Formats: sequence, C-alpha cells, structure tokens
Amino acid sequence: MDQAHAPPSGSDGKPLLWDALFLALLVTCLVGSAYVGVLAYREGVKTETTKRNGEAWLEWFTEHAARRAEPDFAPEVCAAKPGATWGPCQEWLLGSEGPFHTQRNAYADEPTRITGTCGGADRTVAGLVALERVTPLPPGAAIPFTVGPLTPQEAIEQKLTIRISVCNTDASAIRVGEVEF
Repeated sequence: MDQAHAPPSGSDGKPLLWDALFLALLVTCLVGSAYVGVLAYREGVKTETTKRNGEAWLEWFTEHAARRAEPDFAPEVCAAKPGATWGPCQEWLLGSEGPFHTQRNAYADEPTRITGTCGGADRTVAGLVALERVTPLPPGAAIPFTVGPLTPQEAIEQKLTIRISVCNTDASAIRVGEVEF
C-alpha cells in the first residue's frame, strides 16, 4: 500500500493535552470579555446617572429663571432681589427642603455636591455638578466671553448666564447646557 492511501494513525477520539489547554484558554477569554463588558456597563450607568443629575439642574434653572424677579418667588433665597448671593440659594437647593436633596453622586455614593470646574488631575471631582458663570466681554474682544466658577459670594440679583457641566470619571467635563438665570 502506498503512503497516500495509508489509514490514519490511531486516535481514540479524546482531546489531547494541547487541545484541552486551548479550550481552557478560549473559555477564559470569553469569561474575561464578559466581565469587561459588565464593568463597562456599570461605568456607563454611572455616567448616565451623573448626566441626568446635571439635566435636572438645567431644567430647574430653566423653569424658574423667568419668574425669579417676581415679588412672591419661592424660594426667596434664590430670588432676584438686592443683596442676594448664590451661596444661600445653593444651600437651599441641596438642603432637605430643596429639589436636589435626593440626588446622589453615582461614583462616590454620597449626596450631590457642587464644584466650580471639572478637569485637571483631581479625580475626586467625578460625579460632581460644575456650575460656572459665563461673562460676556465687550464687542470686538478677541474672545467673546470668559468662564469662571460660580462662587457662593456671587451676586444673583441680576440675570447671569450659568454653564452646567458634570464631571466624568476621568475628571473631564461633560457639558449639559447653559441657561440665563
């Protein structure tokens, strides 16, 4: 009989050691991929929850901006009246009487806090809401406006433009929107 028509060498049909190792590696890769998918999903849920928190702030500012100058505006600490500052308004908004007392930071599982800005190497800002004041510059300026943190001492007796952002897990800002308040 010639070599081309020779019967194959004997095999009992069981996988060899190398076959078993390959199958084990394949299963490990599949389990690892599924685990990475679960981690990515959890991170995505945290990011979406944080964005929803920022959108709630934008919605509140938008709803109340037009009525803020009325004499019977509630809450009074956020009304456009002489001597009004942002600090008491922020405290009321985040306090037990305010609309945001139930908001939680999805990254740290603590109550929502306000920061002046996101960015930099400080990753502890993940999940915080950043409120910034947008100040227009005179026409013809090289840049049309400046942006700075909305501080507690900031006067709110007149309209001001507020940029609302949320801080992502890498401390980068996710811009939610701007509103005139």
